[in-house]
Amino acid sequence: MLRLVQFLMIPFMIISMEFPAVATPLDLMTLGVQQIQEENYQEALLTFDQVLKDEPENSQARQYRCLTQLNLEKLESAIADCSAVIQENSNSINAYLWRGLAYYRHQNYNAAINDYNYILSQEPNHTQALYNRGLAYSAIAQLPKALSDYNQALENTQHLSEQEKATIYNDRGIVYLEQNQYHQARQDFSQAIHLNQNDSRSLYNLGCVCHYLGEHKTAIKHFTRALEKAPNNPSYYVSRGLAYYQVNDTNSALKDLMTGAKQFQSQGNQKARREILQLINQLQSSRVSRLS
Repeated sequence: MLRLVQFLMIPFMIISMEFPAVATPLDLMTLGVQQIQEENYQEALLTFDQVLKDEPENSQARQYRCLTQLNLEKLESAIADCSAVIQENSNSINAYLWRGLAYYRHQNYNAAINDYNYILSQEPNHTQALYNRGLAYSAIAQLPKALSDYNQALENTQHLSEQEKATIYNDRGIVYLEQNQYHQARQDFSQAIHLNQNDSRSLYNLGCVCHYLGEHKTAIKHFTRALEKAPNNPSYYVSRGLAYYQVNDTNSALKDLMTGAKQFQSQGNQKARREILQLINQLQSSRVSRLS
């Protein structure tokens, strides 16, 4: 099963984009925000570094640098910047939100939950905090709490994009699936696909539901659709290969499993590659035994 990454809303700065010959800190702030929006995170980091060199007390620049470092997976630096912002302004919701996400990605789930708890104590219907806290609860197997957060988040989606709504449905579906509530999981993954037909992960997860229910031919259809969206995901090939084996299409099963093994190898995941090759040997031995 695949979860979707947490979504972030970047607050926009409405500032003129015409710069003077010598860039001021305000000009650099505008440039840095534009670089974030364009996903030029390394350049944005350099820009906010320059702002903070000129204005070390610029809390907004430090907050944006935290977001930039978060996107660059510089998690400890992101945590340090957000903590500095919070020390200066304990009411900074974005600093808590982004630090919580950095904690989550650093697998410090309880610290992440604490940050989201603060946000929700101030804004009980903060959708992003509810969704992200749900992810953290799910990561520590507190599934009822995760489900409660996802449910509440889905009650406040009027300001979210279709893709963001699909994100929440997908991850609530995973909680249902982990609790063997297959009907509810199928509904959520189907709704996520309806909202965002280009995301392979909900298609894959729906295929997993069908596989668990013994609907292997339907699972193959969903895995195939997922592969059309993400042809370089080895897990999709492996899962489709297992489904093919369940419908006695051993040739297709072995072909998919081998493709998955090769892709794992190209990604440097030798452990997964070895496990798939062992599975291939088992399936080949089983086929020989049936034919002899």
